[in-house]
Amino acid sequence: MTFKWPSTPPTSASTTELADYVELCCWRDGSASMTGVSRQLLRLEDNDYSDDGVPEDEPSDDLVEEAFAEIECRRSLCDSGYPFELSEDGAVLAARPDEVSSVQIVYR
Repeated sequence: MTFKWPSTPPTSASTTELADYVELCCWRDGSASMTGVSRQLLRLEDNDYSDDGVPEDEPSDDLVEEAFAEIECRRSLCDSGYPFELSEDGAVLAARPDEVSSVQIVYR
């Protein structure tokens, strides 16, 4: 199932879709973290709960980690052409200030 920006992708989103979402959030907000993305995915709607009020399907941190691994792969493949930078621990993606205009062109 695909998602439409600016909505949060479903927990069934592919790794690529989630990585795209992280990049879009980073472009919009200046940065995106694993913790922040995990929190966004954990926001469940009322119909995501079972009759006893327990969430039926919680996204795993593994999904977010896989998305950030995909981002690291993109960064590696694009080298200096990648308009974002990852923190040393790989948990935060930030827009490179010198690349903000090129990111805007890519995502228009």
